[in-house]
Amino acid sequence: MRIFSSAGLLRAGEAGVERQKLVFLLTKGVVVMRIHGMRCIAGRMAIPVLAATVLLTTFTATAQHRSYRGESYDREYDPRYNRDLNPKYNRSLNPDYNRQINPLYNRELDPRYNRSLNPEYNKSLNPRYERLLNPVRNTLLNPVRNRDLNPLRSEWTGYYLFDLEARLTGLAAAAGGREVLNLFDPAGRWTGFAVQDGGQGYNLFDLEAAWSGYLRPDGGRGYNLFGLDGTWRGYLR
Repeated sequence: MRIFSSAGLLRAGEAGVERQKLVFLLTKGVVVMRIHGMRCIAGRMAIPVLAATVLLTTFTATAQHRSYRGESYDREYDPRYNRDLNPKYNRSLNPDYNRQINPLYNRELDPRYNRSLNPEYNKSLNPRYERLLNPVRNTLLNPVRNRDLNPLRSEWTGYYLFDLEARLTGLAAAAGGREVLNLFDPAGRWTGFAVQDGGQGYNLFDLEAAWSGYLRPDGGRGYNLFGLDGTWRGYLR
């Protein structure tokens, strides 16, 4: 029997595996999976799942292993060199031109109006109440306790963060699954985290679990980053 950790699940998902016949013995950790259409979170109990058809929760269809050393990163994802990723040139990714992806015009994307996305009303999205989603409290998601989660120390899966001038401002690295991303500055210092909002986006939190903004899909390969007032502040690629 092969034992799969949460990191093992993520690697399998990244390889493009969507459905497999697997036998799981989960002895610890937090693993998010879908079993015959049901979403469940496995905690610290040993849970055998025999010959179940499991749909692995992948990060995104386009996310890949990435490398980052200091200011050196893949030009493929750099909007200064790849104009398809730059909202100044690709207006379909730009919420100032594409109002469908702009929460100021599309209230379904705005947590001030869509309370199902708002962690102040929907406590299941709030890491102050859901400790499994809080990497400060959940050591399996904590990049200080688990150094392999720090993108400066190992290969990682996630996104680069850019400001509106296409300057690199940080990294968003998957923390063992799709539910949580850890956020780092370019020097590799842990600055916060993002929690999936139950839809296709994420809510942003600082290390005190204070809600600071949110991510919404840009309709392409990444996300746009907004402040709580709906102001467009940057993007992830």
